[in-house]
Amino acid sequence: MSTKSRSSSRADAAPASTSPSAAAASSPSSSAAAASSSSSSSHLDEVRLLIDWHHVGGIIGKGGASVKSIREDSGCAINIIAPPPNAPNPQQIDRIMTVKGSVDQASRAIYLIALNMQQRAAERKAMGGEAASAERGRNKDLADGSVAVKLLVHRAAVGAIIGKGGESIKTTQSDTGARIQVSAEPLPHSTDKSVTISGTPEVVQSAVHRVLSQLAESPLRSGTKTVHFVPGPHYYGEYHDASQGAPAGAAASAQGAGPISIQKIAIPTICAGCVIGRGGSIIRSLREQSGTNISIADPDPATPDERVVTITGVAAGIQTAVYLIRQCVESYQPPAQGMEEENAEQQQQ
Repeated sequence: MSTKSRSSSRADAAPASTSPSAAAASSPSSSAAAASSSSSSSHLDEVRLLIDWHHVGGIIGKGGASVKSIREDSGCAINIIAPPPNAPNPQQIDRIMTVKGSVDQASRAIYLIALNMQQRAAERKAMGGEAASAERGRNKDLADGSVAVKLLVHRAAVGAIIGKGGESIKTTQSDTGARIQVSAEPLPHSTDKSVTISGTPEVVQSAVHRVLSQLAESPLRSGTKTVHFVPGPHYYGEYHDASQGAPAGAAASAQGAGPISIQKIAIPTICAGCVIGRGGSIIRSLREQSGTNISIADPDPATPDERVVTITGVAAGIQTAVYLIRQCVESYQPPAQGMEEENAEQQQQ
């Protein structure tokens, strides 16, 4: 699913990728095993990873072949979020990857991603010259053959990984052989902390499975405020309580960053619920994060499959709003049986 500007062609959905099938066959668990165990393993709403920009092309693969293979092998829904619109040097912006599935499936997918990273790193080192030097510089803190995978975890949830007095994280490291580092502070303008898991792909899979199991057993409380980290240029102020009005940073931007303008984009009608949210919760968050006013018109009888989104604010705020809306649209998943009425109700708000 994608958004469409009234003055431009429909935006492309973020591409995906996967690792070679031969490499998949050598993994510690087969896709059949993952599928057979997924029914009994805990389900996660979503796992978010921060992918360094130099790994993105390899994970996606030619024509999206690599990510397609990872999806098929793991059984996960995987999405790589596109960089912000009009961002400078978009090819050098880290990307967010979302993985949806059971703990077993997500662990399998992350293993395949780690294996892809390991293989690509080895290829760059074998090339020699600047490519090899750059690769060695990026991985100077890693043992040969090791990779580092970054999970994004809500600051209120990392306690389940760390444990009392750090006992849980110490045990996980001891049992799996992985190195696990949790960032001291949330990433800019977000509630996300990075959890970096380093080791061989097999070690990473084992540690990720343990970490995801801990998170699944200790879900966030209902109503916990969440602001996802957005890589690249950050245009909006700090997160705030909805009752306080517009964000201070956004208000300052509105006063000193240029004139107020209006931009209209079109989104698929079927995705409107993803942008609106239950009781309007998501669209309120989008307004707060971008410092803009966002409204969604009812479908036009002439184009019933689209709804026009009107965004009002300064140019930087509008760019942020378009990017965040695009994230919502690209994360759309067909509703499960019995959820159609709720989705329809959200689209009508």
